[in-house]
Amino acid sequence: MRIIIYTIVAMAMVLFAQSQMSPSVTDNGGGIVQNSSHKLLSSIGQSVAGLRSDGTVLEAGYVTAALELNAISEPIRKPQETPIIGEFSPNPFNSATAVSVNMTRSGNISLKLFDISGRQVYSWSEDKKAGIYKISFTASEELPAGTYLYVINALDRQKTGKIAFVK
Repeated sequence: MRIIIYTIVAMAMVLFAQSQMSPSVTDNGGGIVQNSSHKLLSSIGQSVAGLRSDGTVLEAGYVTAALELNAISEPIRKPQETPIIGEFSPNPFNSATAVSVNMTRSGNISLKLFDISGRQVYSWSEDKKAGIYKISFTASEELPAGTYLYVINALDRQKTGKIAFVK
């Protein structure tokens, strides 16, 4: 209801104010036009033109309104609670490979590698603070070329996959 009243009052003011001003162009949403008693600060919509009852041309310019505007706020997003575990790169690798882990809070990261028969060939674990870490694996001389399965645990998230070691 308040907006309707503002709009009606604003339109009446514009019609009166514009009829007192010399014709001018005000672009959509900007520009200031004024004379000794009226000031047009901005505009919205299409131009208004017509005839008065006495036959004179009415040049009202643009329909304007004085409205109270509120800012649009976005909902506050909760920070990511689960860690983000990347992919090993390079894969396949011939001496070393690494994976990125984004820890959202302090906790443990672990990496385990298994050969294709399920035998564990590597294990690493460390407590880390929140942050982004690059976890590297360097193959030993005695590790044979082949496909290996990995398990990465970070906080409450687990990722599994395959990496290929080539000599």
